[in-house]
Amino acid sequence: MKIALISACLGIIALPAYAASPRLAVAQTEAKGEACVVTSGAPLQAGARFWIVLFDPPRIVDGEIVRRAQDGCGIGKNVEGDAYSARLRFSFDSTEWGVAVFAPGSHAEYFDGEFILRTPDAKTPLSFRSCASHEGLHLTTWRGSRRTWHQYVYLGYELKSDCTDSEVE
Repeated sequence: MKIALISACLGIIALPAYAASPRLAVAQTEAKGEACVVTSGAPLQAGARFWIVLFDPPRIVDGEIVRRAQDGCGIGKNVEGDAYSARLRFSFDSTEWGVAVFAPGSHAEYFDGEFILRTPDAKTPLSFRSCASHEGLHLTTWRGSRRTWHQYVYLGYELKSDCTDSEVE
């Protein structure tokens, strides 16, 4: 009985932390208003809505999952996880990498040169960064000075490194 009570209490305590931490994924924009989203965890359902935070220039585009991509939609070799085809509101002329955010009830805003995401149960907003290392990109999210998520995307060609130690560790 004590174990059940402790489990129930832990479950209640864990709910706000889960709500404050949205599901994040690597996203790559493609031609014709399409994107590839790669994530780990429970499968995404068709129709799941998300935002992609893009970095250069900073902006956000919204989209929805269409279906699971059996072939990895072209980026499966660059990032670990399950790949999904997605439809975006806007088309892009070039391929861009970003962070897909699945966070119903959250609010995104542009603040001091970057996009931040305010989630209902978190005091500190989530911010997003992208930096280059020797042959890939480090995509990260932060709450204040604490890194909360990191994903490396291997690109396979030489880049000018501009990452700080805290972005790649």
